[in-house]
Amino acid sequence: MITVGLTASKSSSIIVRINEQTEFLPFDISKITGIIIEALPGNDLVSPGRFYAELNLPMTILGDTGNDTLVGASRNDSIDGGAGNDSISGSAGTDLLFGRAGNDTIAGGDSPDIINGDEGNDVLSGGDGNDSVRGGSGLDELNGNGGSDTLFGDLHDDLIAGGDGNDAINGGSGNDQLYGSAGDDALDGSSGSDRIYGEGGDDKLDGGSDNDYLDAAGGFDSVRGGDGDDDMSGGPDADSLDGGAGNDDYAIEPGDSGAVNSGDAGENGFVSNIYFLGGIGTVAGIFVVDGTESADDISVLAAINPAVAADNRFDVTYNGKAVSVLNERNARNMRLRGFGGNDRLQIVSAISFASVQVYGGNADDTIIASGAAAFLAGEKGSDSIVGSARNDSLVGGPGNDTLRGAGGNDDIRDESGINEITGESGNDSIIGGIDADRIDGGSGNDSLQGGAGRDRITGASGDDTLAGNGSPDTLFGGDGNDVLVGHGANDRLFAQGGDDELIGGPGADTLTGAAGNDDFLSDPTDILDTDTQDTGANALPFA
Repeated sequence: MITVGLTASKSSSIIVRINEQTEFLPFDISKITGIIIEALPGNDLVSPGRFYAELNLPMTILGDTGNDTLVGASRNDSIDGGAGNDSISGSAGTDLLFGRAGNDTIAGGDSPDIINGDEGNDVLSGGDGNDSVRGGSGLDELNGNGGSDTLFGDLHDDLIAGGDGNDAINGGSGNDQLYGSAGDDALDGSSGSDRIYGEGGDDKLDGGSDNDYLDAAGGFDSVRGGDGDDDMSGGPDADSLDGGAGNDDYAIEPGDSGAVNSGDAGENGFVSNIYFLGGIGTVAGIFVVDGTESADDISVLAAINPAVAADNRFDVTYNGKAVSVLNERNARNMRLRGFGGNDRLQIVSAISFASVQVYGGNADDTIIASGAAAFLAGEKGSDSIVGSARNDSLVGGPGNDTLRGAGGNDDIRDESGINEITGESGNDSIIGGIDADRIDGGSGNDSLQGGAGRDRITGASGDDTLAGNGSPDTLFGGDGNDVLVGHGANDRLFAQGGDDELIGGPGADTLTGAAGNDDFLSDPTDILDTDTQDTGANALPFA
């Protein structure tokens, strides 16, 4: 152990005790500008003596090899641990603290310190000043504590916490964990797959390269994923999220508002996902918006200015809070999911994705795709689904659903429940579920099939094909030249206007003609009503 001090107050001699051996060193205090202590190899303890403050001089301590304990004084000290697992404390003053080789523990004081762990797995603490802390090589733990600190992990996998104050944190290479803690912090993962947490304050998070996880938490934060497939969470306040290149996920908490920039994509496309506290998983090339297990109101509104090449934006509105989604020009597909709760999911205006998919989830949902050709699935629950003016696919799922194709040539199907299905305009294909459905083709040349339940099917206008399916169905041809097929059970077929063909199929069917030249295909058990309104001849072949 080495202890350095004065022999007495305002003395002209230094007393040095080395392992109980005492040396008195005379000196002229007016000519001394500092003190250098060099330890020898071994496990040394070096600290200033009780009268050291009388010198009021900076100290340099060199630890050499061994596991040393080195303590600075109240002035601006320089301490170098050398090789070995050292414990270094800067105390007061603006200190330069170096751990060198070995697994070192270094603590600064209340003033601004410079701390460098160098080689080994080090634990470095900055103290209350505005400190600069660098981990060096090894698996290091850095803590800024108080003050506005600059923390750099350097090589390998580091754990860095900014503490109080407005800190600048850079993980360097390796898979790092960065925590901003209190204050308005700037956190940069640099290279490696990093986990970055802003925590309190208005923070700036940058994942850098590779696949990163970024969680802004509280505050008005700016989050950038950088290169790689990133997972980002904006927190409860108004945040800005920019995924950069790669296949990125965005988590938006209820009440959050801000901007989401999906960034640039490579030639193979990318994944962009927005989750409102719900949903996991990705599908290549799909932009995803997910709701929660509660009742959500989500709408997507395109806002594309063709005169400005970079302006390809749409807005996602969640429960009245708008999230602007920028730069989504390279995504090929979009998926919107409601999950649990009675959700309202809407595509408001035209979107230039190759395909749009909307899933209602496990409750009574309202799905509207007025702005894009879409695949719309109500899933479980009694859902209301409305397609767009384009060619849509609608699937009701279990529950009593209301499905409207709107315009376009739509493909509409349901599974179970008492459903009301309307094709509206366009040449639609409709298949009912296993229960009693009401199906109306609307205008256009439609293909309508009732499914297993006791269905009521109406062709309306256009040249339609109507078919029952095993239960007693009622079919109305409507205007146009229609084909009505009863299939099994005792069906009722009504030709209405146009030159229609009525086919009873097995069972005791009732076939009723109307105005026009109608043909009937029946068996002896069927009841035929050729109708006195027919102006043309009716062919009555019996099967």
